[in-house]
Amino acid sequence: MKKKVEMMFKKFLEEQKRMIGSDVDVSQIEMGSVSEKCPFCLSESSYDYQYDAYYCEKCNIWLEPKCEGDSCKFCKNRPLRPL
Repeated sequence: MKKKVEMMFKKFLEEQKRMIGSDVDVSQIEMGSVSEKCPFCLSESSYDYQYDAYYCEKCNIWLEPKCEGDSCKFCKNRPLRPL
């Protein structure tokens, strides 16, 4: 299960990477690290209480993927970009 979650996280980061045109190697990014800083620009990450997720203000991207199902009250209405 942990391996599947890590793979989903890396896939999500690859999507975010393409969105902002970064060349960062996402294979080296650990899941817990995004709560401290953006792996792409290294700015301090911010937390959105409405959507229960970390994001980067500078890159305007989420740093955590949505939940898989539509039943999560935080994720189901989360916009593509945080700002």
